[in-house]
Amino acid sequence: KQWYQRRVRGEVTDQGLGNWVSDLSDKLWRLAKMVGGDTHSELSIGDRNSSSASDQVGGEDQARLIFSLSTFHRPKHFLLSYLKDWAYTSGTSLSQVTFKVRVMSLMAATSTTGSEDTGLYLEGLELINGGWDFMQNLVYPTLPSAPPFPLPVILLTPISNELHQLEEGTTTKMECPVQARDGTHITSFSLPSSHASQQWGSAKPVLKII
Repeated sequence: KQWYQRRVRGEVTDQGLGNWVSDLSDKLWRLAKMVGGDTHSELSIGDRNSSSASDQVGGEDQARLIFSLSTFHRPKHFLLSYLKDWAYTSGTSLSQVTFKVRVMSLMAATSTTGSEDTGLYLEGLELINGGWDFMQNLVYPTLPSAPPFPLPVILLTPISNELHQLEEGTTTKMECPVQARDGTHITSFSLPSSHASQQWGSAKPVLKII
């Protein structure tokens, strides 16, 4: 939170999210050492020797770092800070970047090791008014009485708006609002859909933090 506030005020220009996470991990490690805790616990935020955001959330031979938005007081700011970091390092205007959303397969979601896919891994989301087809990788409508559909880990990859539009092509997409437990709107994720927007009726899919 402090890093984000300093970044907004322009006091931080070169400290990326990876460095911020590494610094926080170092402080937690020092605290654990002071109180006699296990400094090698798997509950640490990340590798203390890691120096970039991509090292923290992806890369071969590294433990995958998965975030839960429910742990953040202001999850919207966390997502925005990641986009800002990527925009800054890539020399792209923040207004020209977005997240490409990928729902991981069940096998990939349960893997504990990193892969060549880099980005921001999130867990703890469920679909309201919709379900997820793992065979076709599509969101589909469900009955209003259907229970929420828990999603596996999802991967957010920063991408330019122009490239994102080119990659999507003619794929049918649904804008799914992401809401906190109290219903507060955080952001929206675009997911491939089995139905066009008008075919969903009034019960549009919603992603809820659990």
